[in-house]
Amino acid sequence: MAAAATLTLFSSFWIDDSLAGTINFSAAIKACPGWSLVCSPSLSPRLPESPFTSPDDQTTESLRPGREGGDEVFTITLRKMGLSDIDDFMVWGTDKKVARFCTWEPYGSKEEGLNHIKEKILPHPWFRAICLDGRPIGVILVNPTSGNDRCRAEIGYALGSKYRGKGIVTRAVKMVVNTIFKEWTHLERLEGLVDVDNLGSHRVLEKPGFQREGVLRKHYIVKGRTIDEVVFSILSTECENWYAFR
Repeated sequence: MAAAATLTLFSSFWIDDSLAGTINFSAAIKACPGWSLVCSPSLSPRLPESPFTSPDDQTTESLRPGREGGDEVFTITLRKMGLSDIDDFMVWGTDKKVARFCTWEPYGSKEEGLNHIKEKILPHPWFRAICLDGRPIGVILVNPTSGNDRCRAEIGYALGSKYRGKGIVTRAVKMVVNTIFKEWTHLERLEGLVDVDNLGSHRVLEKPGFQREGVLRKHYIVKGRTIDEVVFSILSTECENWYAFR
């Protein structure tokens, strides 16, 4: 089994063995009481179920130094979420700000949250917690498709509101892109469908190199409102030398 996908940070910069860049990580190391959704109308699969699964529970990545430094080391990992993560899950699962772009309403009890983890998260073929020193501060997932659509999959993610604007989700998206095309060798396209009003999530996908393809008008219903969605995508062929240029 591979080691956890890892991003090591020194207070306000990240370390990468193969790629240069910076993250403003000041204040991101503090405990986060609130969460906020940054992509995908639903964190539950809205695409058809697929038999595709990851060969490992966790994946690996390393990152190179940015321009700023600090004394304290922090580690971000991508790992599977379990029932023991319920308390962290409920922080964002009960937050109306998180549910704004979701199809679900905030969870009313821990029992509801546990049921969601059991029924939706644990069986999911690729659902990972974004963790700071082992504690979930967000989630990222890839929804597969089947049949003639199996060449593509959809990415979604959420992050604690106190950690927004730090580049963490953008970095997590890069880690997924570097992993998913290797794990699912049939996959040719990874796409993100984002509410036209969710501008922060637009930037999250644009920074790692996703191309904005256009707007799907009146494409999806969220809480009784039909929304327009912006389509972003990145292809496996565009990622062959991905890290050499970022």
